[in-house]
Amino acid sequence: MESSFRIVVVGDSGVGKTTFLRGICQKGGGGERSSPPRSTVGYAVHTFVSAPPFHPVNLHFLDICGSLKFHRAARYPCYEVASAFVFVADQSEPSVQSLWAWHEEVSTYMRSQRDEESGFGAMRKVPLLIVQLDHGIDALARVAALSPAKRAIGKIVSLGHTLVVAMLHTLLWLPKQPHAINMSGQDVLLKLQKDFGAIIVAPDSLSETLLRVLTC
Repeated sequence: MESSFRIVVVGDSGVGKTTFLRGICQKGGGGERSSPPRSTVGYAVHTFVSAPPFHPVNLHFLDICGSLKFHRAARYPCYEVASAFVFVADQSEPSVQSLWAWHEEVSTYMRSQRDEESGFGAMRKVPLLIVQLDHGIDALARVAALSPAKRAIGKIVSLGHTLVVAMLHTLLWLPKQPHAINMSGQDVLLKLQKDFGAIIVAPDSLSETLLRVLTC
């Protein structure tokens, strides 16, 4: 009998979630087609189809938009149906640190949902896996596709945005961004492992690990 699971994948924009998931699903026979990477709006679905020795299983990866500030209404229905969560970061310190903010949002929502066995307010227990990619492959692919002139314009716009945000925070005393925490990336990974049972897996073994965790 064929089984299906929904895997919610979160992490900052540009760390490489979409390209990574497309690669997994192409290898697994999910029928993914190669196309230029674009920023995800709301969420996108990528399907992995298992091969022997596993029983027929469909892993539907819900690729969540990488901004904590936007598209929250689209994320919550995904959290509700999740069979597992995969947190994705690259090798940069900010992307790893922000996993804590993603976990806070996910766990807060999960605690608000009723668990019929444990009672109101109990957090529904689902597996949590962490993948750290070598680099932000989505961002690199997008930059590589740009002309030199557009790359230069992009750098100027990015610098201008950074300066404007810094000025607003200084002049208006705006609150810090959600991912600004007082822990190093390594501390975040250790705390997610120790306190919440997160499993850190290599990128090339994610699908196999999910199949074993969800079908055991």
